[in-house]
Amino acid sequence: MITIREIDYVVFRVVDLERVLEFYTNVLGARLKRSVRDAGLYQLRAGTSLIDLVPVESQLGRMGGCGAS
Repeated sequence: MITIREIDYVVFRVVDLERVLEFYTNVLGARLKRSVRDAGLYQLRAGTSLIDLVPVESQLGRMGGCGAS
């Protein structure tokens, strides 16, 4: 069995970027560290962790196939 102590980095492909950004920033207190809008990358800092949000319809998001709803 693996016991997770902390997560360093995670990437989420998202359908509704604005809603997810609002949740992570307003509810969890993460802050937007950087964004590369042309590619579709929004990186948040949450404590010591990094969270990348990638809209499924963006350049990067399309590389992962179609998104689930």
